This record gives sequence, C-alpha cells and structure tokens, in this order.
Amino acid sequence: DVTSVLHKALYTAGTDFGKTEFTKQYMKLKTLFESGKYRYMVLDNLSKFYMANENARPMVDEFISALAAIAAAHGVGVVLVGHDSKLAAAGQGYSGSTAWHNSARARWALTVKDGNRDLVVEKNNYGAAGHGGRWAWDDLHKIIKMQEAIGEGSAVGDFHDQSVLEGVRDAVMGLYVEGISTAFN
Repeated sequence: DVTSVLHKALYTAGTDFGKTEFTKQYMKLKTLFESGKYRYMVLDNLSKFYMANENARPMVDEFISALAAIAAAHGVGVVLVGHDSKLAAAGQGYSGSTAWHNSARARWALTVKDGNRDLVVEKNNYGAAGHGGRWAWDDLHKIIKMQEAIGEGSAVGDFHDQSVLEGVRDAVMGLYVEGISTAFN
C-alpha cells in the first residue's frame, strides 16, 4: 500500500523521449521482491506509477518489460490496474499506445452494463480468451462474489465448482482477518 507515499512513480519522463528513468521507488520495489517474501504485486492505479507518455510505444514497452523482468527473476505475478478511456465506453477502445495491450501477457476487462459487472479475459498468451465471470456484491459475506461463469474457456469450467469459489473467498478472508498485507514506503 503506497497511499502515504508522496512520489509513487516507478517510471518517469520529461517531454524528451530520451529522458526516461526508473525512480528510486522502482528500485525499492525491486529490492522488496529480491527478498523473496512476496508472490505478487498489484499496481492500482497505473497512472500513479507510470508518469510518462502513454502513447509512446518504446516507453510503455520499457516500463512493462522492467516489471516483467522482476516477475521472471523472482517468480512473482504483476497486475497492472488501469482505466479505459471515455471512448472505451462507446466501444472505441482504450487510450494510449497499443503496447499496453501487446506487451502484456494477458489483459482482462471489467464492464458494467445493464446492472452486470463482467470481468472477461480479452487477451491471454498462455490460454483461451473470451471467458470470465459475472460478479455481484454478496451482502452476507461482505465480498464481491462471482455469480456465474460467462463465455467459453478455461475459467468457465473451473468456476462452476462452488468449492473453488469458496476456497478463494476463505483464503482472502483469512489473510484479511490475520492482518496480512504488503507495503513499501
């Protein structure tokens, strides 16, 4: 959790394409994963961590490649959370370079339409795409829970098994109860 960190950027650039740099926060993040204590990182929201030209393919690719290098070297997962442009709501795509899509190994999209919240795999280098789940608030457990699998693909078969869903829910709730979290300052 970097809420209290004033300068969150991991990658910055001036107006000149040749003036990009990885920040001291990137170096701290890299050191955290070298410790072997962490299995994943979630960068939410991407705009806090990437302070460069989102339309410049070389910059986007360098940033994603640097995160992928940490992931590969230390066996961790990286999740970048970003928001679609306003044009995406009108079906006109997301903002920025296509490198955001092409450099990532997988991409999920969350859409909210007609009261449904659908999270669907749009790209997957290692498996099927076009599948996911429809999610809703579970007032009893105070969590967001998948109501049903949608599309055709690997997640659909896995998530028809209610025990899988309950196991994931219980694991997350257990971490929360124990106060386990990740942070870098």
